Amino acid sequence: MLGRGDGASKMLKQRKIGDANASRLSHFQTELARKVSNSLGDSGERATDVPGLILYRRTAPTVPNPSTYEPSLLVIAQGRIRVDLGKASYVFGQSRFLLTSLELPVMSQVITASEKAPYLAFFLKLDMSTVRDILNTEEVHIPEASSGACGMATGETTVELAQQSSYMRN
Repeated sequence: MLGRGDGASKMLKQRKIGDANASRLSHFQTELARKVSNSLGDSGERATDVPGLILYRRTAPTVPNPSTYEPSLLVIAQGRIRVDLGKASYVFGQSRFLLTSLELPVMSQVITASEKAPYLAFFLKLDMSTVRDILNTEEVHIPEASSGACGMATGETTVELAQQSSYMRN
C-alpha cells in the first residue's frame, strides 16, 4: 500500500515528465516554424524536394477557400486554421494535426496569422498504397472506427511527430 507521501511523490514525478515533454514539444515546434519560415522566404507556398511535401505561409487571416484535401497530414508550425467538412468544423493550431484519409471537399480558412507571427504549415500528401503496406507489415493498432467517421480527424501533436516533421526539412 502506498503511503500518502508516495502518492504525492509519484504525482510530482509525472508532472516533471509532463513538463519535460511539453518543453521538448515546444522546442521542436519552434524548430519546425523556423525551418518552414526560412525555406519559404517571402513566398506564400512552396513544394519541396521531398515528394508530396508543401510548405505554407500566410501573414494575415484569409477568406474561406474551397478546395479538395487529398490524403495528407497537415502539421501547423504556427498560427491557426479552420477546416470545414460538411457540417463538421476543425479549428486547430500548433498543438494539433489534421489527418485526411481520402479526397474530401473542404472550406479552409487561416484564422490566426500576422506579419510578426505568420501562419506556417507543413502539408504532406500521403501515398495510400505505402500507408497500406506499412499497416500490413507493421504491428500498428488501429482503433475501431466510430460510426461518425468521415475520412478526416485531428489529433494531438506529439513530441515524436513534431520532431520528425522538423527533421523532414533538414
